[in-house]
Amino acid sequence: MRPEVVRLAWIVAVIAITVLLLQRLASVLVPFCAAALLAYLCAPFVAWLQSKRVPRLLAVMVVMMLAVMVVVGLLLVVVPTFGAQLSALMAELPQVIEWYRHTVVPWAHSALGVDLPANAERARTVATNALQAGGDLSQRLLPSLTSGGLAVLSLLGTLVLLPVLLFYFLLDWDRIVATLEALVPRRHVQQVTSLATEIDTALSAFFRGQLSVMIGLGMFYSAALAIVGLDSALSIGIITGTLCFVPYLGFSLGLVLGTLAALLQFQTLSGLVWVWIVFGLGQILEGYVLTPWLVGHRVGLHPVWVLFAVLAGGALLGFIGMLLAVPTAAVLLVLLRHAKAHYLASRYYTS
Repeated sequence: MRPEVVRLAWIVAVIAITVLLLQRLASVLVPFCAAALLAYLCAPFVAWLQSKRVPRLLAVMVVMMLAVMVVVGLLLVVVPTFGAQLSALMAELPQVIEWYRHTVVPWAHSALGVDLPANAERARTVATNALQAGGDLSQRLLPSLTSGGLAVLSLLGTLVLLPVLLFYFLLDWDRIVATLEALVPRRHVQQVTSLATEIDTALSAFFRGQLSVMIGLGMFYSAALAIVGLDSALSIGIITGTLCFVPYLGFSLGLVLGTLAALLQFQTLSGLVWVWIVFGLGQILEGYVLTPWLVGHRVGLHPVWVLFAVLAGGALLGFIGMLLAVPTAAVLLVLLRHAKAHYLASRYYTS
């Protein structure tokens, strides 16, 4: 058997075993992968502080403190805002039910010839249950991130373990990188270094661009919904912009909240249509302006591949897979680009 075939067989076997291990150990690897990703994002700030003659231990502690403040700040803004929005919706629900009975049902009968159900008590019960289910969504989703009866304890353990792992990753980041580089065969050092540089460039472009998209969408939705006259424009804009880093989650949740808020406040079809127009324009702005300019052109991912990556990541690793789908796809794009160049230069292709 030719050496090239044997080597290719070994590579395929290693990749298959790695994928199998990742699937089996997904719940265990989540905190380590999350800590490594956060360390990758925070390492440049530690290096910058070191360049200002700050001791590495102190630099790591300062960066970790800032990272914790940012995460806690986002949670303190998004979670209470979401809860307040749901509480306001539930408080105004009886008015919407009455508007539905006395306005929507007669209009549908006279204009469209459709007889809508007018049982107010049943509608109130269904809507109340739906809103309560939405308020308890996080409590029902958190156990699904792990398996077994001790899911909540496992999650709390992960939250406690994450900052510890992040501290050690940041403290030893340069040593980890140097160790990995030392394992590369000497004849491939230049090639691997070039590949790693391209991957770092793609990931940096993705994270910078995604942060810009989040800020831009939050500002757009807040301003546009305020122009429409929605009282909860700021809170819905913050929620939609902050959660847009999960593909389609921010838009879907913002659209649902915006629709309910418009029904409660305006109780007219025209007010609801204007809110829908704002979210339609926001989706166009995100898909055809912000994401292509700030993320797509730098990373080089086609929207079809982004959608496939999100669906595949969700199928393999659930919610965490959706979060990691696009940056992983960016890395794979760089690898495939190099593999294609190697294939086109190979004797198998040219002969």
